[in-house]
Amino acid sequence: MTVLKALNRLSRSPRTSPMAHDARLGALLARFLNTPSDGPEHERVAQIFRFERQLESLEPSSRAAGNWRKAINAHCSELRVVPWRRPDGWGWRPAAPISPTPGPVTPPFDLERAPITPTFALELITHLASTHGLGRMRQCDVCREKWFFAATGKKVVCSGRCRSAKYRQEALQADPEGYREEHRAKMREWRAILNGHQNLKRKKKPRR
Repeated sequence: MTVLKALNRLSRSPRTSPMAHDARLGALLARFLNTPSDGPEHERVAQIFRFERQLESLEPSSRAAGNWRKAINAHCSELRVVPWRRPDGWGWRPAAPISPTPGPVTPPFDLERAPITPTFALELITHLASTHGLGRMRQCDVCREKWFFAATGKKVVCSGRCRSAKYRQEALQADPEGYREEHRAKMREWRAILNGHQNLKRKKKPRR
């Protein structure tokens, strides 16, 4: 059983929507893409991801799509994995025997902390490509570095911090003085709330 199939059995339930399931897998793939490269296998899988995203926007029978598939398969041939890109989608083909024979693949108990291996990342890519979910894998418009899975089509930032930075940047460009005055008013209001709350008052340090 592959890691992805085992993960599906653990995380899928009748109440879980396909989008929520893809969002969880997309978050795992984003964690792999945001992790610094630790070898050539990591680089090849990241390149396959970039090629596959380009391939989603092309006609499968076009010459350009064929060139992208050749590039993807060239990278896959260097990995000891069984996924293979066909004109009609992703498939699996027998892998060459490896000695010693690896044991059964089981999912890690803590997927939020466990490292995402290149093989597991490639399985995530194949799944999201089959559900047309790779288009929701985006890079943050603010930090320009981190990848994330956009659960909604309007999401363009990776975190709340980048969302605040984007709002501040747009507000400064639209009305710099108005934004500064609004920010000053909010800070005065916040300081008044803190000064009036007994539990939040600052205790004076005793003089030495």
